[in-house]
Amino acid sequence: MGQYDFTYEVPDNFHEKLVRFLQQNRSSDIAQVLRHCKIEYEDKGLAYYAGLKGDNWDKKALNFTFEGSQSNIDFLKPKDQVLKDAIQKLLRPSTTGYLIRNIDYIISDDDFEIILPEEHGESFEILSRDIYEALSRNEPTLVLDRLHTYSTKFFRLFV
Repeated sequence: MGQYDFTYEVPDNFHEKLVRFLQQNRSSDIAQVLRHCKIEYEDKGLAYYAGLKGDNWDKKALNFTFEGSQSNIDFLKPKDQVLKDAIQKLLRPSTTGYLIRNIDYIISDDDFEIILPEEHGESFEILSRDIYEALSRNEPTLVLDRLHTYSTKFFRLFV
């Protein structure tokens, strides 16, 4: 195997290994939050062309994306350098040929909360008020639900 023969493979069970590494290195709070996040990575090509400096001959750059709840992402963002250092150690650049370039954070879609009305939509007045309040809070999902109920009640009056 030559000096620059790399595997270009991310280690198996990378997410679990990262959590375990952080627990063993006095970052158990970060590890606990990472358990609830989804981690993805993207190969950005040769590290030199991706803007990484240093010993990067024939090495490739990876961008990581952490997806989680608002509170988890808010906790992880200030710990960016700790995460980069841990990921870089686990990647073993001299073996895999991968260097970490960047970490992006995404708030997952299932993290939003819908406030349901306290009263059942038995009358047009209640339904109208619920629709208006949901529109003012910019909650289109609830508006569509209430509009469906409203229109169904309206059409049943004439059938």
